[in-house]
Amino acid sequence: MKRKKTLNLAKKLIILGIMVLAIGGVGYFYDNMAVKEYEGSVVFPKKTDYTQVEEYLEGKDTDIVKVKRVSFTASNNTDTAVCGGVVRFGALIYGENASGEEKYYLTDDVSVAKNSDIKKIRDYVVAIPDNGSDEDRVVSMDVSFLDMTEKYTYNVVMQEMSNKNTSILVNPYMGVGDNFKPHATKTVGGRKMSTLAAGALQDLFDAAKKDGYTIWVNSGYRGVSEQRYLYNRAVAKYGPDQNDTAVPGHSEHHTGFAADLTWTCREGYISNNQVYDDEYDWMMEHGHEYGFILRYTKGSEDITGYIFEPWHYRYIGKELATQYVEEGWCTLDEFFCIPRW
Repeated sequence: MKRKKTLNLAKKLIILGIMVLAIGGVGYFYDNMAVKEYEGSVVFPKKTDYTQVEEYLEGKDTDIVKVKRVSFTASNNTDTAVCGGVVRFGALIYGENASGEEKYYLTDDVSVAKNSDIKKIRDYVVAIPDNGSDEDRVVSMDVSFLDMTEKYTYNVVMQEMSNKNTSILVNPYMGVGDNFKPHATKTVGGRKMSTLAAGALQDLFDAAKKDGYTIWVNSGYRGVSEQRYLYNRAVAKYGPDQNDTAVPGHSEHHTGFAADLTWTCREGYISNNQVYDDEYDWMMEHGHEYGFILRYTKGSEDITGYIFEPWHYRYIGKELATQYVEEGWCTLDEFFCIPRW
């Protein structure tokens, strides 16, 4: 009987030990992985003295009094980026408030060291321009916050420059060339669009009509010669640094996937005041359901390279457009920086 009790006690001790290890493992997982919702794939600098960080937080909009760790984050935390893509960097500070509650603070007070492979848009935002090569390449950049530095390295892949690729990225850092044309076009709303987008746009018009709104197409597919005329006119009016009209070869209208939309109360003309219209609200709520997203958002002018355009919508397909909206992206330049085709 005594031997049996001893065995039972040993079993209990073993089970208790396993439970302790399991609880410790769960705690470690939480400390290191639970915040992935915010940070993605990041590197935790090996550092224990965060006095400088705590001094930095004084006067900031946070109640963190004790810093536990700092990590770097980016709008693209993968090891692969798309040529022409844009990456926004930041630092996440984790700690506790005076009550011992866990808190975090996200800051963009980071800087990226300039190098020949990138175009520095802001201290914490860079673009990876087309370097004229058809080959993939590796780009590295050092991101710093206070006395901490982390190296980000990307395998930069060239885009699929197919006129059937609805995920094609066109911006000031990546063009499609003078010879790019939609594989086929169809007239919708009186303007030509790629057939891949035209049907979806017509479905959008029909749905808006049922809700009492009539949406018009002010501009659809544009060839290089038309874009060159519009660009030269914008330069003559606003100067060479204007961000109103794209350089020929760098306009989304070349792809046939972009449309400038307006509505009845604007009599077919585009206007900044469209943002105050019910039709604009309808587009922002339902546009992604038909594969369209607002391309040039307010507050993202430095990243997109263009002014806020409440009329310019881009077709990327229902699945990607829904993902774009649900994940809260503001620029296609960051969203498409991660390969998605």
